[in-house]
Amino acid sequence: MMSSLQIGGKSTNYRQNQMKSSYLNLCTEFYDLTKPEAGPKEVAFYQKLLGTAKGPILEAMCGSGRLLIPLLKEGLILEGVDNSSHMLQSCQKRCSDQDLGVQLYHQSLQKLGLPRKYDLIFIAIGSFQLIQDPKEALNILKNLYSALLPAGRVVLETFIPWDAIKDNINGSVLMDESKERLFERAAHSGDDFQIVHKSTVTVNFKEQIEKTQSRYEKWVHELFTYAEEEEYVVRWYHRFEMELLLEKAGFSTVSIIDESFEQNEQAVVYIASKPGEI
Repeated sequence: MMSSLQIGGKSTNYRQNQMKSSYLNLCTEFYDLTKPEAGPKEVAFYQKLLGTAKGPILEAMCGSGRLLIPLLKEGLILEGVDNSSHMLQSCQKRCSDQDLGVQLYHQSLQKLGLPRKYDLIFIAIGSFQLIQDPKEALNILKNLYSALLPAGRVVLETFIPWDAIKDNINGSVLMDESKERLFERAAHSGDDFQIVHKSTVTVNFKEQIEKTQSRYEKWVHELFTYAEEEEYVVRWYHRFEMELLLEKAGFSTVSIIDESFEQNEQAVVYIASKPGEI
């Protein structure tokens, strides 16, 4: 089977909207080494949920196929869209290597121009929270709404960094901002190379923003080859905020599911429905 990647018109990178470039080559390589596929609990949840769809299915912000690929292996037919060319190229190659047919689109969610509408669109592992500006987030939800068939559904998986919040309560007062937290991880690819990821994370709790500045370094046989610097921002939403945002985008009913996945232990999944034809 063949996988196909379609480049869509003029697009603005929703992952780069107000920040440095992100999700580039080294980030993609590191991501594929550390998160090649979603865990069985997450795959089973989405497999069951997507199995209720009565029409085409789309994974928005599908990345390099962490969840899309294992769902394809389970026999589901779905498509993917993302604005990172590096991530999509990896996804296309991984699908082709495993003889998985899939249609992929290189487009931003701000300016979707997909050739058909869907019965179900989902965004997993909190990727929707990479949209920093709430107004931009609302615009994207409206675009997803327009991309749905009547009575179609959008599924958003989110998270709140409760551990960071808990660690920054001084007495009974939540601090405005956290201190910088430094992290370093290395991902190895056999004996060939390793990618070292160094990051600095700060959190503004009142703004509900987590900012990560990253440096990826590639080492081949213990020799430094090159590096990439990236930055991304995550915004989290409390329940009533996300419900109101979905309702403002036009969705008629919103249900909420609390789940625990391998890579998102305190996931909150919103399922919002578009009204059917009258």
